[in-house]
Amino acid sequence: MAAPGSFTAGSVLTAAEMNALPGGFIASDELTSDTAINTSETALLSFTASFTAGRNYLIGLSGFTYNASTTQIVRCRIYVNSTQVQQINQTPTATLNRQPFTEFVNFVPASDLTSVTVEATFNTSTGTNGVAGFSNRPAQLVLYDMGA
Repeated sequence: MAAPGSFTAGSVLTAAEMNALPGGFIASDELTSDTAINTSETALLSFTASFTAGRNYLIGLSGFTYNASTTQIVRCRIYVNSTQVQQINQTPTATLNRQPFTEFVNFVPASDLTSVTVEATFNTSTGTNGVAGFSNRPAQLVLYDMGA
């Protein structure tokens, strides 16, 4: 396929080339109110989506935890169809009121997946923490089709 900007008069975009283009935004979920988490893994964000085999999908998770301490690990996981595809373990370097987290994963399914759940789960290594849900900065789970 010709690179964007390299088409000239008379160039033809084939069906295969068109199907390989990125599809863009697909789905999202956001947490708009503070939610406590503890040592039990809890799904706080989720949506249903379908995936085409061989395409590149970007799954992103971002937000803030609150009441974090330096003796605690906050685990954020992303699952697709009950299979973990990404995990970050966050240990604050200082006690902060709002500790940011961000994770992205490039997901390329080996087979078509229809109406499966994409979810983000959270838990702590000890004690209680929380995932912040501000109206102007909600925790978000997003899905983008990046093309074939």
